[in-house]
Amino acid sequence: MFNIKKCLIFILLPLFLIGCGGENEEQLPQEIVAINAQDLLTFAPIKNTQVVDLRNKVTAENNQSLIIESVESIDNKCSFNENDIEGLTFKVTTTDSENVCRFKYNVKPASSQYKGTSEAIVQVVVTKDYTRGDFLPPVSRTVIEGGLLTLNSKDLLIESGFEIDPTSVYLIGDTGSSDIGMIAGVDASSIKYQAPAATTGTVRIFYTEIDSIKNIARPGIIYIAIGQESNHSPIALDQRIDALDRREVDIPIDISSYISDPDGDDIQLIDTKSITGRVIIDSPHSFLYTPGSSGKEVITYIVSDHNGGYGIGLLTFDVNEYKSIVDSVQNLTFTPPLTFNQLSVIDGVYTDSYKELGFTGYTGLYPTFSKDLAEAYCKTKGMKLASLAELKAMRTNVLADMPIFQTDYRWHSGIKYLTHDANAISLETGSTASVSDGYFSCTNDLTAHGWEFLDPYYSGLFNTPTKIYITSKTAGDSIFLPDDDYNLTYKFEALSVDGILIDPTLASTYLSVSISGNTITVTKKSNAYAIAATLEISDIIAPSTKTKLILGVSLCPLSVTPPVADELSCILVLHPRKGYDASGTEAFSTALSNNMLTILGMKEKQIHSLGSKQVGKGVTKFQTIRWGDKDTTYSTRKNWLEKLKLVCDAMSKLKVDGRDNWVVGADNIKPQRGTATRVAFLIPSPEYYPAKDFVEWMWKQDGRTEYVGNYGLGYANADPKVTTYVNQSTTTTTFLQQSAFVPETYTFPSCWSKN
Repeated sequence: MFNIKKCLIFILLPLFLIGCGGENEEQLPQEIVAINAQDLLTFAPIKNTQVVDLRNKVTAENNQSLIIESVESIDNKCSFNENDIEGLTFKVTTTDSENVCRFKYNVKPASSQYKGTSEAIVQVVVTKDYTRGDFLPPVSRTVIEGGLLTLNSKDLLIESGFEIDPTSVYLIGDTGSSDIGMIAGVDASSIKYQAPAATTGTVRIFYTEIDSIKNIARPGIIYIAIGQESNHSPIALDQRIDALDRREVDIPIDISSYISDPDGDDIQLIDTKSITGRVIIDSPHSFLYTPGSSGKEVITYIVSDHNGGYGIGLLTFDVNEYKSIVDSVQNLTFTPPLTFNQLSVIDGVYTDSYKELGFTGYTGLYPTFSKDLAEAYCKTKGMKLASLAELKAMRTNVLADMPIFQTDYRWHSGIKYLTHDANAISLETGSTASVSDGYFSCTNDLTAHGWEFLDPYYSGLFNTPTKIYITSKTAGDSIFLPDDDYNLTYKFEALSVDGILIDPTLASTYLSVSISGNTITVTKKSNAYAIAATLEISDIIAPSTKTKLILGVSLCPLSVTPPVADELSCILVLHPRKGYDASGTEAFSTALSNNMLTILGMKEKQIHSLGSKQVGKGVTKFQTIRWGDKDTTYSTRKNWLEKLKLVCDAMSKLKVDGRDNWVVGADNIKPQRGTATRVAFLIPSPEYYPAKDFVEWMWKQDGRTEYVGNYGLGYANADPKVTTYVNQSTTTTTFLQQSAFVPETYTFPSCWSKN
């Protein structure tokens, strides 16, 4: 008998499968989206449940929604439950002692129609005083494929009384082969990193410094770029830039004037990392930054030449609740009003609070103060409470009598500002009245404390604007001079054209200079010449300091001789191979000519004070001393180190060979006893010919009257009391550690970099 119920079930089953997406349904392919996850640093009290919020740290192509895919505790120092993951947040429970807890997280698209993933690190700093959280400045280094990098406490900026927590060290990164190398060793005072062979990329090493007596822990991070040995890596300068407003969003930051490539390759910004804010790359040479909190900020940016070379630079700046106001007419600075966030950091007291509703200040509660309390705060800053006349004049001179919340300063102003006088003033309307409490601003005469240039050197590129900064420490923090108040002037201090130092007063024949505010652009009038120049920059508002702008100095190709290096205004750098006394990460410059010393800031009198002997002819000459000679006095060696320091400092600022730690003498030369020489290291074969050419050229120019080995390249000892030094063995790839047993060898001006 026919069963209609069974028949109906069989008829409806295929329809049910089709409707539910059965095996016959044609699945749509998932669309791949690019995702960027940023490291997060947050601070939390002990014995506390902390919500970790990643919403401002992750972005996706086309603004696709993201969710956490996984969270993994790296060190198990804080407890974590996977059930607490919700969207882009998760919870951690902190311990009863100060430490740094680290988690690795992955995010993915919220919609199953898309796929993609990205991972980053969360650092939770557990501290009793979590409102004053601090961190170590990031450290950046470059290393070649297969290289061993050793960083000691000084390199890692470990503070006095602190040491490295060996259990805290964690390696993460991205390379072409997915091999990120390994931590080759770690102890309380150093970290060793072994780079992978035959691959390039970037890695990060997280670590913690601890003071076990005071129970303090602070996080640190090392950024390492792994580049090809056969390729010059691009240069990414470290730069201090103007303070930013915490409430601004998507602030454009352009790095064009900070990057260059020795080989002329096109450079692209490939990664950015922020300590506290959010960054989004929006072009090959720029990114957008949104602050996460006020205080110190460091952004690490990484560029690539897409030929196996990487450069890492650091941008350092402050994020302020508000900007200070500088009134150049009165020559006064005015500090912004305090917020509850700032009071929590200093355990500050207040009289009452006022609620701003968004019309005269950002919506929220703000502290108010009595006049006595306001005067006390100003006094602790070494300042005074602003007078009624000063605030009135500032409102006219700077604010053009506009409500302050409608200006770029955006100070909250719903109630009046207390003054040194009987009446308070509204920075909203300009009206005055007697009040018992209110907001306040401290002020001081800028002339008393003085303005000064932020840096002694600036590295510039021809035809590209360079920003120069002037600051004052008046309010306890650095206040940057407003752009409109700069009155920069310049003079050419040194000028090299095709390797010949010429009268700097003739610079206008080859270069033009334009200045707008704090921006200087030096333009070549013709590309027919190889030009290097040094400009001395001054400003009448900072009469006691000056700065230098250096342009045109580059890294030499391996085909140069001393005259060609002078003609190109370039510096040739040699790299000891791993073995003997070398770790494989050191570098040193070949002999620096008098021309190069001049471009890098030395005066003629300083150059000639280095030593009585000079090697070379024509326009290319080199000062020398015989470091190991018994007739070379301690004071002569000390003078050598002191005078050349400014040259090596300039090389660090220029980031020659991608390095920012150039010094005059090496601190790793071992004591030499009983023998005249021993092998220190070998240089790689490609560097043999230029090194040989340098030695032979100087030997020939000096008349070949001495042994050719006396003219070998090398460098001095960092300790002027020690006569041991490093010198090339004639014209070979071998470099020797020599002592007073070999007194006749010349030492030329050179800078050395440990890593």
